[in-house]
Amino acid sequence: MFREDHNQTSVGNAARNLGALRRIVLNALKLGPSGSKKSLLMKRLNALVNPAYREKAPFPSFITVGGSREFGPCKTANIGEQDRTRIMKLLPLASALVLASLSSAFAVTDADIDPAALVGKTLTFTIVTSSAPLATTGTWSGTFAASGNGFTAAKITGDFVDISTTYAVTAHFVGETDCTFDRLVSGVEEKAYVGLYSQNGIGKFDIGLGAGIMEGTFTIGGGDPPKGPEISIVQGHGAALTDGSASKKNIGTALVGKSVSKTFTIKNTGTATLKNISISVDGKNKTEFTVSKLGGTSVAQKSDTSFVVTFKAKSIGVKNAAIHIKSNDKDENPFDIKLTGTGAGIK
Repeated sequence: MFREDHNQTSVGNAARNLGALRRIVLNALKLGPSGSKKSLLMKRLNALVNPAYREKAPFPSFITVGGSREFGPCKTANIGEQDRTRIMKLLPLASALVLASLSSAFAVTDADIDPAALVGKTLTFTIVTSSAPLATTGTWSGTFAASGNGFTAAKITGDFVDISTTYAVTAHFVGETDCTFDRLVSGVEEKAYVGLYSQNGIGKFDIGLGAGIMEGTFTIGGGDPPKGPEISIVQGHGAALTDGSASKKNIGTALVGKSVSKTFTIKNTGTATLKNISISVDGKNKTEFTVSKLGGTSVAQKSDTSFVVTFKAKSIGVKNAAIHIKSNDKDENPFDIKLTGTGAGIK
């Protein structure tokens, strides 16, 4: 790679070595943490600036001769001091790029965000800045279906709300993929525009949904589940509910004296058993809403249990109540869900 050609002047040799260094910089951008490639790259850098290294441990360089490859020792003789100074100015950049490219096995590459590479993959997103109606804090995972155009997003930490949706790739460039999601916020039937891109080995994303904008970083692979027990509640096959006033479920409409029901599932997405689960009902029309017996008062990691809420109308009109689910969850205890139902008369 770095050598003296007896038919070249010192200026020619300097130009050759400057060109070689530029190629090292470019190669450093492409190399992963491969042991053999790492070793060769470091040898080339040593051969450039360390005369003792060149004489003690010369290494082969490929020289093309008549269409075949021959080997010759690396030399950097006849490089003047001015030329060496020019090379030394480039060396910090080369070294920084080498270290950056070899230091992390988790760097996000252009190939990682190619649409074909995303199929079947899970990304872990970390929110840096965001505004409503999007989630504003924490981390969440997003999985692209192995077939079809499905996408499943799930909370890891923070206030993200689980959701299942569909997506379409709208644009792809080297190092960037843009997608449109049918929806990304539970209860907001509006398309979300998502951009994924790689910047110096770091995966970055931005999401636009109405007036809301979310920006942050992502890595390839699922994130660690929250430590300790973590409650997540789903009604039917819908998205996970949000604890508090934002969570409101309509049990349905029933004729006076009749009833309608819906099933809720309590999931444990944490790393420890969810214990001491109990449910209470209160509110203006609490006597018109009843909760079935729980399938169990504890839920192991990655397991679930269910209960049924029944609304039995005593009179015509909209009725309201709330349920409170207690457990040993650290930050959602109790988990509060507002309920509504409508009593109807016979026309």
